[in-house]
Amino acid sequence: MKITKILLTLLLVGAVFLSVPVPQARALERPEISAQSAILVEKETGTVLFEQNADARRDQASLTKLTTVLLAVEYYEQGKIALEEKVMATADAMFDITEDSSTAEIQPGEELTYEELLYCALVASANEACNILGITVAGSVGAFVDQMNSRVAELGCLDTHYMNPHGLTAENHYTTARDEYLILNEALKHPLMCQIMQTATYYVQPTNMSDRRTLRNTNRLIDGSSAYYYSPCLGGKTGSTSAAGYCLASYAADKDENDNPITLLCVVLGAEEVEDGYGGYDIESFTESRELFRWGFLNFSFRQIVRKGELVTKAPVSMGDGTDAVNLVPEKAVEALVANDVEDERFQREITVYCIENEQELVAPVNAGEELGRMVVRYGGEVYADVKLVANTDVALLKSEYFKQEVRQTLNKPIVKTVIIGLIVVFLIYLALMIRYNIIKAKQRKAKREKMRQMRRQRRELEQEQEREGVRVPSKNETDRVRQEAARSTDKKKEDPITFEDFYNRTK
Repeated sequence: MKITKILLTLLLVGAVFLSVPVPQARALERPEISAQSAILVEKETGTVLFEQNADARRDQASLTKLTTVLLAVEYYEQGKIALEEKVMATADAMFDITEDSSTAEIQPGEELTYEELLYCALVASANEACNILGITVAGSVGAFVDQMNSRVAELGCLDTHYMNPHGLTAENHYTTARDEYLILNEALKHPLMCQIMQTATYYVQPTNMSDRRTLRNTNRLIDGSSAYYYSPCLGGKTGSTSAAGYCLASYAADKDENDNPITLLCVVLGAEEVEDGYGGYDIESFTESRELFRWGFLNFSFRQIVRKGELVTKAPVSMGDGTDAVNLVPEKAVEALVANDVEDERFQREITVYCIENEQELVAPVNAGEELGRMVVRYGGEVYADVKLVANTDVALLKSEYFKQEVRQTLNKPIVKTVIIGLIVVFLIYLALMIRYNIIKAKQRKAKREKMRQMRRQRRELEQEQEREGVRVPSKNETDRVRQEAARSTDKKKEDPITFEDFYNRTK
């Protein structure tokens, strides 16, 4: 009984523990894909929603024809040929075409328009049409293959290499799911290619050697009569060989949960054909592409993760009139394609205010719209937004503070400091000389006063002696007259002061 209770207790604890939600490493549960490689990408932003061995090199079979027709369409867009121009098939175009390969049954000597050859290559996946296009564009199949390799290298396809323009199995002929996405994305920039890929049925008009042909697109996702039909799918290109398995590069357009239009590009390589349980078979390049599209449209949507005008932070401002800071707001709103179960709070914002980062004072005036910082928004290590932060209002300059600051900045300049120190030194030297001069003058005045006292004493003594002897003493007026005459005599400025005896003799 006790053992039973213990077991029940443990079961209850375990049930409670298991009921606690465990954080998931991914925002969403990934779909189960059996193909060897796959990738799902949103067209406008390039956001990768799903990938599986996307960089593994695989045989791409007739996905090769996307590049073949891309070069042929660009040749037409450059004005080097007209769509209605007749092109004759030659025997050289049939040299590597096997009987069991995909063909539009074009015969040597038969004439089709350039446009019809494009449709034969991309809609019916005709191998001989690819060779004919290559010879028309480059002069030979080999030269055209060289152009194909150069063109995809320009697109950044570092793991793609071609040996022929149609995709029949050949050594050193390969691609990756990621590279094939880049090629499909480039193809969608050309309206004629989009038009061809979206065509479910095309009619080749009677030629000099054949009646009218009916071409049906090998992409069953756009075939309304097929069990694989998927209405959001707009077009694409199929490929299949025993070495490559079943391959499909396609694109689809729909709306997210916020009613925003969204276009997804999907590449599946190395899928299989499996029993469907009803006595038939499913080609998984179609079913898994359709599953990936549905998963992407259902679980991802565009969301505004940065709102224009929202207050992000403040920047300190010096000498601002009535304020010491200015609000920083995003320069523009930013939308990102985000998994629907990701909450806004899980986005991390890295904010940089330039004046703080560089330890430099931001001084008024500041103009509204002036870039003062940046904000990077991340989630799961990926950057979803990188936007400028700008001032949301003007900050005027406070004049009194400006003048104080200018004075401080002027006084702090090395040359101004040198001049001020020099002036102080000159002033101190001048002051020292003035002090020395005044000391010397004071000594001279003291000596002169002493001499005058001595003269007055001598005079008193002389007057007393003359009074005793009865000699006349000069009057004050006579004394003054003699002194004035002495002052007017410029030749005697440097002579010694007159003695009392000389003064007395002159006044007799």
